[in-house]
Amino acid sequence: SDSTLLVRSLINEKEFEEELQRHQELSRTASAGVFKSGLADNSEATTKLHTATHLLNQALRTVLKNPQIHQKGSNITPERLRFDFKHNEKVQLHFQNTNRKLSA
Repeated sequence: SDSTLLVRSLINEKEFEEELQRHQELSRTASAGVFKSGLADNSEATTKLHTATHLLNQALRTVLKNPQIHQKGSNITPERLRFDFKHNEKVQLHFQNTNRKLSA
């Protein structure tokens, strides 16, 4: 899909795997009681989606050309990810234009 192409063009897969491994280690630490996260559970799917929030945050900064974008909240379960952030323009227009460029 266009959104998959967009994400793949913005994210280095090797860096993604390295970040995923770091977060998996954090999750293992969390299960030992050292770190308390806001995740619904410690499943692999939830951990991957948690990592995706960090990647999505950076992708939004890049695509929207706004380094001030920061995560305002999220809700992560094994089935879905909700990512909350604030931006001063309609985001849909940016993604439509990006998708048109990817389709061309």
